[in-house]
Amino acid sequence: MASCINFIYFVSVFQRLPQRGSIGPRFFDSLANSSLLKRCKKKLVNLADFHHNASKRATASAQHSPDTPSDDTDSHSASDDEAVTEQGEGPALEKTKFQTSAEFHQRLVKLYQTFILWIDEPRLHEASLYLPALPPQYDADKLLKILHNEQTIWSEFIDVDRIEYENAQFVSLWIKESKATHYGDLRRPSLLSVPDPDTIESRIMSRLNHYEEPKEAPGIVASKAPVPEITMETLNNSNAMLGELDCDLKTLVEYAGLFNNREANHIAVDCNFMDILPDLYYHKPVEVSLQIPCKSNFNPNHVCGGPATTILRYREMTLNSINARKIDENREEYKQLIQDSMSPPPMAVCSGAVHLENAITALIQCVRDKSLEERKRLPAYQTGVELFYNLAAESDDDIRHYPPTRQFFSTCLEILGQEFIRDAPEQSTTLLSVLLEKPVLAGQLAQNFVPNACSESFADMYDQVARLPPEESDLAFMLLTKFDVTKWLKESKPTLSLRSKLAISIGSALCRCGKKPAEKILMLFEMYRSHLQLILMYQFPDHYGDVLRILLQGSEKSQMSADCWNDLLKSLGCTYNRHEGADMDQQRIKCLIQTQSLLSKDQIKETIEWLTTYFSKLRVSSVDVARFGLYANWRPYIKPLSNFLGFLSQTYIVKEAERVISIGIGIEQAIDQLWSVTCELFTPWIVTIETLTTTGSQLVSPWLEGDSCLATDMVALFTESVMCLQVQFKDILPHYTRDALSLFWPYYVNVLSHKGVVDHILRVYHARFIVLPWAQFYPRLDAVELMLKLHEESSGSCFIFLGCIFPQMNWVEIVEHYARNETPEVASRLHVALLLLCIMFAKEKTLITTNVEMQTLLSKAESFQWAYVDSNSFENIIQWQLNHCDPDSVLSQRRGMEDRGLSLLRAAGGFGQDITISADTPRKRCMYIRCVVQMICKCSHSKEIKTESFKMAITDLMHDIESTACAAVDTNAMVPELIDMLVEVLNLLNNCAPSGRAIEIVERTVIEWIGSNPSSVLILPCITAACRTLASLTHMAIMVEACMDAYFNSGLDLSQFGGWSGILEKLQVPQLTHEEFLEECMKTGSYLTLYTYILQQLPACQSLNDELKVLSKLVNWTLAAKPGQDSESKLLLWWAKAMELCVRQVNFGAPHQYVIKALNTLAPTLNTMGEDKASAGLLGAIGLGRRSALSLRFRLVCRSFLSFILAQIPGNSFLRTQPHAPAAISKRHRAPLPNQPDVYPTPRALQALASLEALHNNKQYAGLRDSAYLASAFVSDPANSLKDATKLIALLANNLYPDKHYLAILRTELYK
Repeated sequence: MASCINFIYFVSVFQRLPQRGSIGPRFFDSLANSSLLKRCKKKLVNLADFHHNASKRATASAQHSPDTPSDDTDSHSASDDEAVTEQGEGPALEKTKFQTSAEFHQRLVKLYQTFILWIDEPRLHEASLYLPALPPQYDADKLLKILHNEQTIWSEFIDVDRIEYENAQFVSLWIKESKATHYGDLRRPSLLSVPDPDTIESRIMSRLNHYEEPKEAPGIVASKAPVPEITMETLNNSNAMLGELDCDLKTLVEYAGLFNNREANHIAVDCNFMDILPDLYYHKPVEVSLQIPCKSNFNPNHVCGGPATTILRYREMTLNSINARKIDENREEYKQLIQDSMSPPPMAVCSGAVHLENAITALIQCVRDKSLEERKRLPAYQTGVELFYNLAAESDDDIRHYPPTRQFFSTCLEILGQEFIRDAPEQSTTLLSVLLEKPVLAGQLAQNFVPNACSESFADMYDQVARLPPEESDLAFMLLTKFDVTKWLKESKPTLSLRSKLAISIGSALCRCGKKPAEKILMLFEMYRSHLQLILMYQFPDHYGDVLRILLQGSEKSQMSADCWNDLLKSLGCTYNRHEGADMDQQRIKCLIQTQSLLSKDQIKETIEWLTTYFSKLRVSSVDVARFGLYANWRPYIKPLSNFLGFLSQTYIVKEAERVISIGIGIEQAIDQLWSVTCELFTPWIVTIETLTTTGSQLVSPWLEGDSCLATDMVALFTESVMCLQVQFKDILPHYTRDALSLFWPYYVNVLSHKGVVDHILRVYHARFIVLPWAQFYPRLDAVELMLKLHEESSGSCFIFLGCIFPQMNWVEIVEHYARNETPEVASRLHVALLLLCIMFAKEKTLITTNVEMQTLLSKAESFQWAYVDSNSFENIIQWQLNHCDPDSVLSQRRGMEDRGLSLLRAAGGFGQDITISADTPRKRCMYIRCVVQMICKCSHSKEIKTESFKMAITDLMHDIESTACAAVDTNAMVPELIDMLVEVLNLLNNCAPSGRAIEIVERTVIEWIGSNPSSVLILPCITAACRTLASLTHMAIMVEACMDAYFNSGLDLSQFGGWSGILEKLQVPQLTHEEFLEECMKTGSYLTLYTYILQQLPACQSLNDELKVLSKLVNWTLAAKPGQDSESKLLLWWAKAMELCVRQVNFGAPHQYVIKALNTLAPTLNTMGEDKASAGLLGAIGLGRRSALSLRFRLVCRSFLSFILAQIPGNSFLRTQPHAPAAISKRHRAPLPNQPDVYPTPRALQALASLEALHNNKQYAGLRDSAYLASAFVSDPANSLKDATKLIALLANNLYPDKHYLAILRTELYK
């Protein structure tokens, strides 16, 4: 028995929780149960020891007497081997002994030891236990059965032999007792003995004789029936029936109320208990004084002064006696309520219920098995009806709350309704009234409500149900399920007025559901929708107008759900879905034609006109609507409504276009009519209107910025309608005639995008209008001029929109059409407008950088026939460019994105290849140059722009002018035009900002270009332009000098007057400031300019004095000149011309003193220029002067020229003017002549010649030694006189400066 108990114990201990192990350890974790585990283990140890000892005894006994049972007894045989006796009576059981085998004891020992291991090992309780890994002594198989809660008995641990032995003993005892006889009186009968029958009868009779004599039975008294009978008179009299049952009903109602009161009291008692219970205990402050003795473990000799007193303060949980008493009272009251509630109902309640049930049964028996007409004629039928409504009236909250009465009344109402109400049509209205008055009875009464039975009242009853408030939506849904509208329409065939009345009721109900029905009325809302669809589709289109009016009125008040609009579209066959950004192609139009719509073309047109009138009036119906637009109130309906309007307009367009195209007459009129219908339909939704206010007229937008997403749908549908109209008549009419886009563009400019339209409106417009097929738009002249008007009178975003659609048009074909088919005046107006538009587009950097098509168009536009643009119009365009465009655009690289406008102006101005030349072309070219120059000048005033960037723009201008000149047939005829253009370019030096480096950059750039293009035809015209234009004499001198330098480096033919004839014609020295000009030329080293001036002045000399003045100027200029190595050779021209003038003075009899004076004045300067080191200053005096900056060639020329002129002045008054004149400086005549003591070479002349000859051996001049020999020989030759001075200069120029082409004029002296 112990093994079975332990088995049950371990099954409980090892009971597993999901993923959490066993529950046993948790049970023994508490202090109260922890000792039980130890006791269990101790008990198992005792059992194991007991059986271990028993097995030893059994083994020893078996070895002592294997055939005889042992005398030893154990706990199993101690009580089992004795016979049962009762008070010493009967034979005792045979005393026998049974010895349990040692093997059985050993099995138990092993089992109990396994149990001990299970208790000691906590890991066996873990969820991750792996049984195959356990050692054999843990007996994993039995543990697995324990874990699986297997209830199979472990029969190997039951001593079956002992059980069979004891059963045999008891059977033997029973047999002996059953055969035994009665023992004597001294022995007590055995429990199994059988009593004597006679004795039993005698005892019974003896006992009965002691009772009193029985009395006679009482008389039979007639009892009153607990439930009264229901008579036929009562059944036929409804008042009598209701009066007889009134007491029963009151009893039932009162008892139900009593139950409800008990329940309420019960709840109140429990609530009171829950309120008191938290305050049953409270924390009581307690203070305890504690004595702590002194016990020192460190110092045994320590003497304690006494125990320490410590006060402990804490809060003790204390019972609240008042609340405890209240709880006791509460529980007593609770027990009393329970006792009252469990008491059976009174007899009157039971009899009343039975009486009512009998009455209903009697009524049913009276009318059953009769037709409806026969039933109605029976008085009992009316009694049943009255009883039904009376029961419904008596069914109050108490009745419904008490389960027995609720069940009883429900059953009664169900039976009465089934027999007396359900099949009676006239009862539908009355029953509906009862249901509406007592909605709580709907579950019991609604099953008897059949509204289809009463066709005439169907719509009225539907309206009553539909008017139920939202909080009674469940009742409404329950009742509406009884209304079979489909059956009513098919079978009853109601009149149009009844159907319209029902449609209005449904519409009102849908409005009461709201635009977003709550979840609890969603099913009711869906039912209304389905009923409205049925009405709409029944004998369509009888109620099409009614339904549309219902939707519009409900939507106007924001009470209708958008799903109702979707239902309308679905019912009409409007499966239209808008495709964002998709082109309206023929395939889509074909699908639109094939759409099976219930509406005919005339019905669609009538609907469009009606909607147009409705929304147009609504748009101006109030100040708020005009101010905030229609979208504020129609926000939930925009999606289906826009689809509806788009479907109507496009379907009408397709069908009307199909009709007109088929007959081929009145196509343009049809396009106008369709356009008008489409615009009027969408005008209330997309057009900004003007309203009158107290302060005047005011523009009001069609929608607020927050409604832009909604307006997108409406604008998109309008766009697709326009696209449909355009595509439908594509290729029907020729280009440049009336089509949808030609009508849309004026509408957009004049109506949609005029001033006052706010940006958020325009953004929606442009996002949708851009998808129109603008490639099919071939604008007339008025449309192009409207584009210019758009820039002037509309927002900037409108022009950006135009820039997006502009490149999509085929302007190449358009321009060719106007040039070929229109008058020159019309073509000119088109080209002027087109050029201005392109310039305006080029100004928009965002448009240019993001629109590749615009870049391509502007590139193509450069090849248009811009000769149609007259100079006055071109000047206006140039002026617009200057006033509106950023000047820094001129600094971009040519053909760059930001330079598109200038590139186009350049082409329109007449620059480029394959251009048509007109009379206005020269002026237009100058205008373009002036435009670029003015833009550069504006840039020069900006500190943010680097002046280095001017170079490219100026270089481009010069190249443009040069290419124009090169392309001309007669270059000479273009010289005035070139001068005019160069004048505009050089105006940069006059108009650029004086501060900064702008002027310097401009001047350097022009000079560098001139220097890099010496063969350009612009060189000579540039001289004239510089003289005419430049306000600064310094700039004029530098520019003229640079042109002359470039001209002589051009490699052109200079045989005619050394090339100076062309320069003489072009140089125009300012008359008023020519002296200042000459001074600036000296300062800037413009020696060629001064030489040209001398050449121009000489023909004007009328006397020797005039020529002497010129000579003096040359001498003075030489004295003031500070040449460098790049300009030193130019002085040879001066000196040659000075020598020529000296010779003329001598030849024409002028006093020699003037010539000698001029030569003597010139000599020191030549001497200074010819020195290798500067002699000025203290360092120069001692030979440590600065090294000369002039070249060796020029120093050689100076020494040679100085030596020559000094050799021609042997005295202060003598001048060698003839060959072999006296006082020559030859080697033979270096000493003075005896007959002419005053005429001899001067020491200066001899010194100069010696200085010249010293160069022969100077290593520095080794490369010039031949020229030095030649010069010294020429000076020493007596045959050379003053008249040969120019020849010497020409000789030196030819030898030393062969690369200086401006000295070619001197080389002519060598061939004279």
